[in-house]
Amino acid sequence: MIISIDGADGVGKTTLAKQLSKHINFDYIKDPLDEIVRILGNKEKNIEATKKAKTHVFHTGKTDAQIANFLCRSLLSLKKKTTDRNLVIDRGMMSAAVYNLNDETEPLFDYFLKENIAGDICIFLYATQTCRIQRLIERAKRIGDEHNDLNNDRVLSLDSTRTIEYIKSRNINSIIVDTTNKNAQQVFEEVVDLLLKNPTFQQNN
Repeated sequence: MIISIDGADGVGKTTLAKQLSKHINFDYIKDPLDEIVRILGNKEKNIEATKKAKTHVFHTGKTDAQIANFLCRSLLSLKKKTTDRNLVIDRGMMSAAVYNLNDETEPLFDYFLKENIAGDICIFLYATQTCRIQRLIERAKRIGDEHNDLNNDRVLSLDSTRTIEYIKSRNINSIIVDTTNKNAQQVFEEVVDLLLKNPTFQQNN
């Protein structure tokens, strides 16, 4: 079973994913490609190939469609290699949609949705822009900001409205939570309460 934790930067995905995976005893997956390399044996050539692939996609001006295709194919590969495991994925298909869903890429997301890579349950978090920015500032002060999100206008201006509409219009099995002005524990408790009521989770646990 795969539970995907999705949303824009600053909504609390990683904190929730770590808490939830421990609480329900699922494996926590931070990066699908890195996990695939681990499964393949962490061979140096695989690690190097992964680094090159990420650099090629994310740092050479690729289009939204190219980036979405790369991320979705990574998730599809992970899904095929982990059929016997229960996973909590930090940033899945709907996180890619926050950044890359538009009129051009919507058919691409529809294609991969048929491959069931949105997760058995998609937990989608969102928050106001003001709240997200404040959290990004606090994160940068606490642990630094390796992605330099505070200087990335696209990250700061992300709007989850279209992605939420997409999730609902495609009847994706989802739990959608507004994390604005809620601390990590409050978000965790709200998600767990909703997760325990989710029929798919009940049937598989």
